[in-house]
Amino acid sequence: MRKILVTIISLVFTLFLAVGCAAPAAPASEAVSAPDAAFAPAADEGSLSKQYAPPAADAAAELPASEAPLDPETEEAQSVAGGGAIGTPRKVVKAVSYSIETMEYDKDKMFLEQRVATLGGYVEKSEMYGMSISEGGDGRQMQMVAWVPSDRYNSFLNEIEGNTGKIVSKNQSGQDVTQQYYDTEARVKTLKLQQERMEAILAKAEKLDDIIKLDKEITRIQTEVESLTETLRRLDNIVDMSRIDIVLTEKEPIKIFTTTETTLGERIGKGLSATLSGLIKFFEGFLVFIVAALPVLIILAIIAVIILLIIRRNNRKNRERRRLRDETKADTKE
Repeated sequence: MRKILVTIISLVFTLFLAVGCAAPAAPASEAVSAPDAAFAPAADEGSLSKQYAPPAADAAAELPASEAPLDPETEEAQSVAGGGAIGTPRKVVKAVSYSIETMEYDKDKMFLEQRVATLGGYVEKSEMYGMSISEGGDGRQMQMVAWVPSDRYNSFLNEIEGNTGKIVSKNQSGQDVTQQYYDTEARVKTLKLQQERMEAILAKAEKLDDIIKLDKEITRIQTEVESLTETLRRLDNIVDMSRIDIVLTEKEPIKIFTTTETTLGERIGKGLSATLSGLIKFFEGFLVFIVAALPVLIILAIIAVIILLIIRRNNRKNRERRRLRDETKADTKE
């Protein structure tokens, strides 16, 4: 009986060992102990998205078809196609520079400034140099930088070329920024969608480390969106308004000389007039010289008078000596 009991216990123990060896081993990643798991690396942003994001089917159902997330290749293809799609308005930055010479400086300057204001534009800078020809100068020059609405750009150019002076030079340019504009616009939409997803994940986050990382990423996205939005605003401004640089230079009116034959009397009269004019100028110059040199002449006159007085005194003494010598000789002879 005892042998039978020992045999039964041995069979039961053997059976338990067999069942224990047949059980599957736990994965290595799950076998990490609690202390080791506490020092494991924090999950990256991708893992955070997977951890807190709703199932793929639910997320797709929540988003409109136009705002559904795109894979990188599809997003890039749509961005590139955005700038060149049929019917998409072109974004062109227009600019022109003129060099104009005019004999009616004041009139043309006023015309340009008035037309810019009438067309809804504005003058950014206006500088003037030189002196008017009528005042004895070499002529004035104005350098003006103006902006006019792009839809009135060609009209203003026609008015400049038809109502001002001589066009010396004209340089016109146009820069197509359509691709840059729509790529930037698509990038802004993508970033805003990414920001919404991050905010949804942040609302479900529980770990402090995850919250800090998500908040940092949302701030980065907001900064980039603001920068790209400012770029779009700047592109809109330079596309909606066209720049016009004008250099307006004043030139002396052309003088027309006519030659006519003169009679003998007219030539004699012109000759006498020229002679009298020469004499008058000579005496005027002589009078100016006398007046200018008068202080020096007075000093020279005083010196001359003193010299004359000394000479006269010496002459008087010499005559007196000669007279005395002659009288002495006469007495000796007697």
